[in-house]
Amino acid sequence: MSDLQSIVRKAATRRPLTDLNLSGFDFRKAKLEGAVFLRCDLSGSRMSGCDLSRTIFSECDLSRADLRESRLDGANMVQCRLKDAAVGAARIRRMVLARCDLSGSDWRNMMLAQGAWTDCVLAGALLAGAGFTRSALVRISLDGTDLRGAKMQGCVVAEADFRHAMIAGLSAETTAMPKANFSGADLRELRFHRCNMQEANFDGADLARADLSGSCFLKASFGNAVLADARARDCLFLESLWHGTNAAGIDLEGAVLQGANLDNCVLENAKLVRASLIKSVQRKVSYRKTDLRYADLSHAKFEDVDFSDADFAWGRMHAASFERVSFSGSSRKRAFGTDSTLLEAERKAGLL
Repeated sequence: MSDLQSIVRKAATRRPLTDLNLSGFDFRKAKLEGAVFLRCDLSGSRMSGCDLSRTIFSECDLSRADLRESRLDGANMVQCRLKDAAVGAARIRRMVLARCDLSGSDWRNMMLAQGAWTDCVLAGALLAGAGFTRSALVRISLDGTDLRGAKMQGCVVAEADFRHAMIAGLSAETTAMPKANFSGADLRELRFHRCNMQEANFDGADLARADLSGSCFLKASFGNAVLADARARDCLFLESLWHGTNAAGIDLEGAVLQGANLDNCVLENAKLVRASLIKSVQRKVSYRKTDLRYADLSHAKFEDVDFSDADFAWGRMHAASFERVSFSGSSRKRAFGTDSTLLEAERKAGLL
């Protein structure tokens, strides 16, 4: 079977095209909707303009294939090679990729909606300007992947390693990235809105001027990271780790840092209006000139902390512990101290 018409006729019957050598074959603009390719060599094939919707590729080699302007809605690829393949700025819905090698492939400006990519290798792949909407990307390898300017909305990106990816200008909204690894990454001016970054690793990352508003960072780690002038309003940082973090000028208005560890953190000139620091642990932290109005410091532990020129107006310091702390020039006149009645109730309830 070497002519296109024969292939199209068999594809129309939904019978599998099996073990065919179609390397370099010219499929341009062919109607292959719903076709099934099993263990076929399609390397270097020309498939531009093809209708490949709902097509199944299993254990096929599509290396260097030209898939630009093809229709790939509902296509399924399992254990396939797409190394150096070209897809380009396609608009794709419900595409499923499982255990595929996409190394060096070109997906620039591609728009994927409701897709699922699992256990795929995207080393060196080009995804600059790509858009992902309500899609799942699970256990994908991003070594050297170009994601500059990519956008994610309503996605799940689980256990992804972004350490060696190019992600300048990457933005995400209402996207879940549990256990994502961003350690050491350049995330300056990144925009993550209302995202779930539970247990994500940002150790050593540069998040200067990043916008993280409304996101959840439960048990996330920011060791030795830079969050200078970042915007993190209404974020959840429950039980997060901030060892040695430079967060000077950060906007944490309304943020919850309950149970967080901020040892050796710099929070000078920061904005923590209405922030919750309940039961946080802080040693050798600088809060110089920080706005802590209406902040809740209840049951927090502070050792060797500098609150010089900080503003605590209407803040709560219920049962907070202060050892070797400087309040030089700070405003605490309208702050609330320990409530003895509440403290006794907490003791009786076994909350201490």
